[in-house]
Amino acid sequence: MNFSDWIAFSALLVSGVGLLVTIVGLIWGPRLHAYFHRIVLTIELKNQFGTTYQPKTPNPPSKHVRHIKISTASKVPAENVTVFLERIEKLDDEGEWSPVFEEGRLALKWQYEQDGGKRIGPYLFCNLVRIEQGKALHFVPQKNTASLNEDTAIPATGGRMKVWIQAVGDNGESPIVIMEINYRGGWASTKEEWGEILTISEPKPCQQLPKQ
Repeated sequence: MNFSDWIAFSALLVSGVGLLVTIVGLIWGPRLHAYFHRIVLTIELKNQFGTTYQPKTPNPPSKHVRHIKISTASKVPAENVTVFLERIEKLDDEGEWSPVFEEGRLALKWQYEQDGGKRIGPYLFCNLVRIEQGKALHFVPQKNTASLNEDTAIPATGGRMKVWIQAVGDNGESPIVIMEINYRGGWASTKEEWGEILTISEPKPCQQLPKQ
């Protein structure tokens, strides 16, 4: 191979490498950007009225569920996202807030009773709390996650709790947010009544969990 051939070969090689870099950039550029620039997830309430339904089983009791919305404005989806309940405090009879869940992380079920991590883009809904008529208000955990006890539920007569929640994925996460749940007890027959007897504050970002 003479000098002219080397020049032609080098020019062809540079052209091929440039084309390859362009193709890789077009295909993987947004994903590489998301890897080095973490996607920001947002947690919001779906609404203040919730959903009341009857499961498809013989003589089922009515249930009421509240959802939160997990979303991102990124053009690249957030992958393998799980919504974690990080901490629960309950208002006791003396009017003091006491932690009832602060060790471990509880993964919440997605809407339609789905477990596992999900792709978020632009949004999905996640179960937060559920009430079966005549029973306590409780969270809706995924299988194979941290366990809860009756202290983390609000009885049918009513009560108040604070919860800390975070959505975490492979390439992004939300800030930790705090929400207050105020259940006045009983059952409602209309969405307007539900908006009065069960109120949940809009998620408020916080820097970190309270110290144990």
